[in-house]
Amino acid sequence: MNKMAKRWRFLYMSGRILFIPPEYDCNISNAQILKDTCLVPCLLQKYYGYHTTIAAYSIDESLLKIHFPDCKFECINYTGIFNRDAHTYINEHANNFDILFMFGPYECYVEFGAIYKKCNPDGKIYLKLDMNRYWLSRIISTQHFSALLGMCHLISVESYNLYRIINRETPFNVELIPNGFYETFPVEPLGYPEKENIIITVGRLGIVEKQTDVLLKAFLDADIPGWKLKLIGNVAQRFLSTMETFREHPKFEQAVEFTGPIYDRQKLEEEYRRAKIFCMTSNVEAYAHVFAEAAKNGCYIISTDVDGAYDITDNEQYGTVVPVGDCKTITGAFEKICPDDDKIQEVFNGMYSFARSELSWKYILGKLDILFHLKGLAK
Repeated sequence: MNKMAKRWRFLYMSGRILFIPPEYDCNISNAQILKDTCLVPCLLQKYYGYHTTIAAYSIDESLLKIHFPDCKFECINYTGIFNRDAHTYINEHANNFDILFMFGPYECYVEFGAIYKKCNPDGKIYLKLDMNRYWLSRIISTQHFSALLGMCHLISVESYNLYRIINRETPFNVELIPNGFYETFPVEPLGYPEKENIIITVGRLGIVEKQTDVLLKAFLDADIPGWKLKLIGNVAQRFLSTMETFREHPKFEQAVEFTGPIYDRQKLEEEYRRAKIFCMTSNVEAYAHVFAEAAKNGCYIISTDVDGAYDITDNEQYGTVVPVGDCKTITGAFEKICPDDDKIQEVFNGMYSFARSELSWKYILGKLDILFHLKGLAK
C-alpha cells in the first residue's frame, strides 16, 4: 500500500473498537485468538478499517501480533477482582473508543455497558450473543437480559432458531450473523477425488456435552465396511475407562483412531480435506465454529439437533440432522449416507461452493460492517 493509500485509509477509518472479555475469560488463551471471541473485532480491523483494542489481564501478545499486527492489547491493572478492574479501565478509557464489543449475555456486561455509556454518552455498544437455546430459555425473561439488550445499539445471534425466538418473544431487534471460517495460510482448491472414506469429529472428546460415547456406539454398530472414524482432540480423563471398553469391539482396532489434539492448523486442515463426512453428536452447542471448518472443506455433515445444525446444512440440503442421544438414528444415517457416494459428491459440490462464497469471516463481517453503518455505530 503506497503512502497516499495509507493516508486515505486512515482518514476513513470506521471506528475505534474496545473488546473486554467477560470475567471467566479475563486471561485470553491462545486458542481464543483464532476463535470468534477475538476474530470478530480483529478482522473488522483487518478487512474494514476499524481500530481494535483488546483489554484483559493477559494475552500472548507475540501470537496476537503474528495474526493481527495492527490490533492493540492493553493490560487491565490487576487487583484481584476482574469486574472491578474492568470498571476502572472503562471509566478511564471510555472516551478513547467509539464501540464497545461485548461477547455473550453475561451479567457483568450490564455494568460494563452502563459505565461505558455514562463516561462516553456518544459511544455505541455491539453485543454478539454466542448462546444456545438452553441458555436463552433460562435468561430470556430475566431483568439482566432485558437490561443488557436494551442498552445495545446492535445485537446479533448466530442461529436462525434463536434469531426467531428472540425477535418474537422480546421487544428487541436481533440480527442473524453466523460464525464463519478464517484461514491463516494459503489453501489450494479442493477436489472430490482427494476425499476418503473417513468420518471425523473435532472437539473436546469425552466431556458430557460432546456425547462421544454416542458417536462411538453409533459408528461401531453401523454396517459400513471400508469406513474409518477419526476423533480429533483432547480426551477427558473421565472418558478413558469408557474408551477402553469400546476397544473391546472387534471393529475398533482397524476402524477407529483417536489422533489426540492437532494444534498445527495446516495439519488439521488436511484432516478436514480428506474426510467425506463430519459428525457431531453434542447435546448442546452455540453454533460451533467447527461447522464452518467442515463446510468449507465440503464435508457432508451429520449432526445432532443443536443450534446451528439446520443453518449449516441449509435445512438438511447439505447434511442430516438427528435427535440428540439417538444412537440408532445416527447409525441409520451412517448406513444410508456412507454407501451413497453420488449423494456425498453432490453435497460436496454444493456445500463447498456455498461455504467458500458465504461463510468466510471476511464475507460475514462485510454484512456486519454494513449493519454498523446502518445502525449508527460507524460513520
